[in-house]
Amino acid sequence: MTRKLAALHLSLAMLIAGSPGVAPAADLFDGPNCDLVEPPAEAGDVISPKGIHGTMSGRIFPRLSSMSPDYTGCQVLWSVINNGARYRSLIALRHGRVEAVRPNPPVPLCASGEKTIDTGCSPRQRGLLISFPAGCAKRTVDLGVIPVDCMKEFRREAAIYDLMEE
Repeated sequence: MTRKLAALHLSLAMLIAGSPGVAPAADLFDGPNCDLVEPPAEAGDVISPKGIHGTMSGRIFPRLSSMSPDYTGCQVLWSVINNGARYRSLIALRHGRVEAVRPNPPVPLCASGEKTIDTGCSPRQRGLLISFPAGCAKRTVDLGVIPVDCMKEFRREAAIYDLMEE
């Protein structure tokens, strides 16, 4: 599972590599969660190992496991690297398909029919984020280890992610 956590850390770092601050939602589209400024209590936790990008913490809403396959709206990431400024990133979806990411990712999203192997574009569904349930980050700090129930829910979320089609 360490590979999943490392992949999540890299995905998060790439997602927030754009500009700091609040990404505007008006240029995406209206939908649930696109205008959220603060994470709700039930937002998922990011538990990220210290890596080349430093220490990262964050919240994700909605969690992938709570989104319907035809979800239209935004998945929002609030993240902090090395206790610095908080970043807000948006992943906009329409009928379950990633339409846009703000700030723009360093690697453009694949257009319809475009393949990563041909152009180096980023698969759209891989823009979605997986998370631990709310409260798991604090419990992990308190215990010094990721609690079993948190890891079980993370694995369930990762399995949903792994089954997603582009």
